[in-house]
Amino acid sequence: MPIERNASLRVHNTFGIDAKADVLARFGSAEELRELLRTDVIAGKPRLVLGGGSNLLFTGDYHGAGLRNEVRGLDVVREDAAHGWLR
Repeated sequence: MPIERNASLRVHNTFGIDAKADVLARFGSAEELRELLRTDVIAGKPRLVLGGGSNLLFTGDYHGAGLRNEVRGLDVVREDAAHGWLR
């Protein structure tokens, strides 16, 4: 769970704008996110959760913590002919 400072957001938005975030961290689970939120570097800063970036347009640097959601897909818990239960 490395935390980058003054990190480029170019690859995190489809427009390729080279804005920077004060802090950028990645998480792959709810527990990793909870741990990140408790760190001194992120606690108390504005936060922006980043996904695939297709709904973001940066017009300047982001003065806060970018949190890159890398939680992997869906798990099929159960399914039958009419329904699927996902986690």
